[in-house]
Amino acid sequence: MLRHGRLFPAHKLLPRVNHPHLRTLRDFPNDPLFASQWHLRNTGQGGGTAVAGVAAARGGNGLGVTGVAPRAGIAGLRLVSANFQTDAMEAAALTFQNNNQGGLGTIHIYNNSWGPQDDGRTLAGPAALTRAALAEGTATGRGGLGSVLVWAVGNGKGALDNANYDGYANSRFALAVGAVTNQGLATSYSEPGACVFVTAPSDGGPGANARIVTTDRVGVLGYNTELDGDYATTFAGTSAAAPQVAGIAALLLEANPALTWRDVKHILAQTAAWTHPASPTWVLNAAGFRHSDAYGFGLADAHAAAMLALMWTPVAPEAAYLSGALPVNAPIADGSGLSLTVPVFGAPATATHVCTASLRAERGGERARDDPQ
Repeated sequence: MLRHGRLFPAHKLLPRVNHPHLRTLRDFPNDPLFASQWHLRNTGQGGGTAVAGVAAARGGNGLGVTGVAPRAGIAGLRLVSANFQTDAMEAAALTFQNNNQGGLGTIHIYNNSWGPQDDGRTLAGPAALTRAALAEGTATGRGGLGSVLVWAVGNGKGALDNANYDGYANSRFALAVGAVTNQGLATSYSEPGACVFVTAPSDGGPGANARIVTTDRVGVLGYNTELDGDYATTFAGTSAAAPQVAGIAALLLEANPALTWRDVKHILAQTAAWTHPASPTWVLNAAGFRHSDAYGFGLADAHAAAMLALMWTPVAPEAAYLSGALPVNAPIADGSGLSLTVPVFGAPATATHVCTASLRAERGGERARDDPQ
């Protein structure tokens, strides 16, 4: 139920003794286009705005589509502009109503289906105010539990772009989402990178109806320009994958409102499905988790994540270790080669530092000072 702009579970669910018993499906959404929403229940198809609808379209009302979190509230913030988007505007949007300002309710999750250009040449990220806003939101948002900041990794794989070049998706405060096809394979456009956290379904698979079905602007103003085009059937890209994970995050916070932003990430990492296990991109990290620059920890699994959230023990408070400046004193070689698609680089410039503190690393490499972009 919705109270003060916040979604609360109507019933408290408790884990039971593990004994076998039958379970039956109680209901499926009665929205007429649900059958086409293969990203919610993949049965083989293909072999507000669009983003908001993917995350939280009101379901079960006999109209159109349903969202991943069909009872969540939605707040639309005007931000993205090709010609005028300042550091201050970004910072204000990413902290807007993050802690019940003015008694108007709290925005828990910020979905960001935008970022720097995906041209393979742009190295860009948040400026000083926005970097501070990302840190502040996760530290004090939601009454100190932290805002959940979901980011699309970008669609520039074909231009050899990499999510690591995107300082928004690559921020440790962000939850970076890539895209897979209806067959669970990495898409041709979803950018790889060490920062990719999980994936979600989007277009790129076989079949005529393999894109995402969602809401659209009323009439001729949106993706569907037909007079009755209130629903879009061709939504695509990592912009469509990210709001699915935002919706899953809403389900987790409904199941367990005490989760911190880091708890949400831990739960998603532990429950993500291992897709395309034959891919050579998978590596086993020191913590025993499989991770891939293409798939992150895997395909986000709403059901498994929600079940784990119900019995989750919060992780310990975050600790930071700062090494200080590490001088490398070595040139960074420019790429060269036969063509842009066959780059040749020199040996990497590296520096080594031994950490003597007893820590379990969640993330490394974050800048500790205002370095130039």
